[in-house]
Amino acid sequence: GVQVFAGRRDDQFFLDLEQFFRIIPDRKPETGELSEIPETPTATSFRAPGAAQDYLAGFNDLAIVIELPSAMLTANGARPKFGVWGTTSRPRGTNGRGS
Repeated sequence: GVQVFAGRRDDQFFLDLEQFFRIIPDRKPETGELSEIPETPTATSFRAPGAAQDYLAGFNDLAIVIELPSAMLTANGARPKFGVWGTTSRPRGTNGRGS
């Protein structure tokens, strides 16, 4: 059968963004809390599991999920092929954290 879901879900991507900018500081933002990281590298690797901070915790994704049998993707039993095209955007001037 076919199953469909559309809605918000917690972002599953884990990124210790602060530590990333401590390793590669020339990529850090010009404003905000992460802009205070020094201009020269202060770390050479990511923090150990359990010590890393998930900078994306609390963010949501909007998802459209469709589950269907692969046989529905082809009429003649050949190996099915499925293509997807999408875009993401946000209002100009927002940073995703409410400002």
